[in-house]
Amino acid sequence: SVWNGVAQWLHVHDDEDLDFALPNRASFELCSLFTDKDLFVDGVCQCTDGVTVCDEITYPPTMSPITPTASPSNSPTTDAPTAALPTDGTLVNTIFPSDSEMEAFGCDDGARRGRIIDGTTVQYDCFRSGSNTLQPSGFIITPSHGLQTIAKGLRLYSGASCGNCEPVTYVFEGRASAEDPWTEIASGELPWISTILERNDGWLPINSTYENGDPDHSFTSVEYPSQSTAYLQYRLSFPELRGGDGTLMRFGELEVPGMRLPPESTVSPTH
Repeated sequence: SVWNGVAQWLHVHDDEDLDFALPNRASFELCSLFTDKDLFVDGVCQCTDGVTVCDEITYPPTMSPITPTASPSNSPTTDAPTAALPTDGTLVNTIFPSDSEMEAFGCDDGARRGRIIDGTTVQYDCFRSGSNTLQPSGFIITPSHGLQTIAKGLRLYSGASCGNCEPVTYVFEGRASAEDPWTEIASGELPWISTILERNDGWLPINSTYENGDPDHSFTSVEYPSQSTAYLQYRLSFPELRGGDGTLMRFGELEVPGMRLPPESTVSPTH
C-alpha cells in the first residue's frame, strides 16, 4: 500500500499511529508496504528484515527546536487577571476535568479522544480526509463538573512528533447553554506559529498551575486578562495547521486555565 509511505512522509512514524490511520496495515507483511523513501526523495523511513527504521529529522534553521524555560518567551504569565473575578470561585490549572464530554468535528479522533485533556503529554491525533482538510477541525467540550467557568487562557503542549501537524491558528468560543449561540472568546495565531518547539516525550504527567504551565515540557500559550464572562460549554476550532492542508492534526495536551464558579451557577447543557 502506498498509503503507508504517504503517512510516514507526513511524519506519522510510530507503528501504533500508523495502524490507527491505516486499519488494514496489519494484513500485510511489514516490508511489503511502501515506505516514504520508496515514494519521495526526502523520505526518512525504510524497512529491512521486518523492521522499519526512520532517520531522525533535522529541522532547518528557521524551524529550530527550542528548549522551554521556567518562563517560556512565548508564554507570558501574570500573577493575577486584569478583569475583576468573583470572590467565591476557584482558580484552576484547567477548567476541563479529564472525564469531560468531548465531540470532535472536521476530523476523526476515534479512541484517542480522551487524550486531549488526560493530564499527560501523550499526543492527541485527529485525522482529516477529503473536504475536511480544507475546513477547520476542532472539538466541543462540556466540563464534567457541570459548573460555569471563566476561561482565562489557553495552553497547547507539543506532541512527540510531527511539528507540522500542530495547529497554528485558533477560534475559541463559549456559551452558557446548549440553546445559546456561540460567543467568541478569542481568536488568532498561536505563539508557536513561527517555531516548532522541542518535542515532548509521551505519557509524562503535566504539573501546572493556574498561573503557569509545566516548565518541564514544551508548550505555547495565550492569556485573556480582560475575559470575565462565564460559560458552560466551549468550542475550539483550528482553521490552519503548520503544514498546511494536512490530513493529521496532532498535539500533546490542552489546558484552559481559569476559574470554576460555585455550584449555584450550575446548568446542565445537552447536545
